[in-house]
Amino acid sequence: MGSTVASVAGGLVTGVVAWTIAQLLLTPRLKWSPFISKWPDSTKRSGSAYRVKVKNASWLRSIAAAELHARVFAEGVDPGRAGTSMSLRFATSPADMKTLGPRAHTILHLEVEQMTQRTEERLHAWGHEGVSSKGRTLEALLALHDKAYCSVQVLANDGWTGALHYRESPRYRCSGTRNDIVTAGFRTERHRLDKLHRRVRTALQRRGSEPRSGRWASVWHPELQRGHDVRPPIPGGPPPDQEAAAQPRR
Repeated sequence: MGSTVASVAGGLVTGVVAWTIAQLLLTPRLKWSPFISKWPDSTKRSGSAYRVKVKNASWLRSIAAAELHARVFAEGVDPGRAGTSMSLRFATSPADMKTLGPRAHTILHLEVEQMTQRTEERLHAWGHEGVSSKGRTLEALLALHDKAYCSVQVLANDGWTGALHYRESPRYRCSGTRNDIVTAGFRTERHRLDKLHRRVRTALQRRGSEPRSGRWASVWHPELQRGHDVRPPIPGGPPPDQEAAAQPRR
């Protein structure tokens, strides 16, 4: 009896270890900012720029050829089809990423005013004139339904195996007591383990070798959090990122 219990316990432990290794080593991971950053921007018709920050949480694996699609998902947009849901899609900047290296991060701009003409015409026909024009705001889109949310969908290749993976950002909302759109920038400091990883990776690259695969447990990602050290926006200029908005950081 004792040996049977020990065998079952050993099998469970082995299964947990195998699952953990598979999650850490074989599955691409993206970490997202828990909020949408909103900045005044006179170049936008709405007067505001919306941004999210994404990080490749893998320690040794790149993400390649990523296609990005932003959307607002809402119910009841078409009054003639009550209870049906619809994805209102708009562009991101950049629209794709050739590569996002291990522990690298980048800022994505949500181009809310860049919807297809067909979508705008349908919104106008359904009586949503406030969001059918180019000057729409993300808050107005999310106000179409109390359960509406905004997310970024990602199709990307694993930089090691080449396998195609689908990932989605958190579902950002702006209704009731929850408001995930914040007038704030992003923190610029990095975790000390990320700094160490960058130095080790740079040293290996200089020697002509580079790690190929594998991951460690996820750690705190401070650069995805709100920051108070971002300089004020320049009137008439782009959002004042302290890092390149469209270029991955290593």
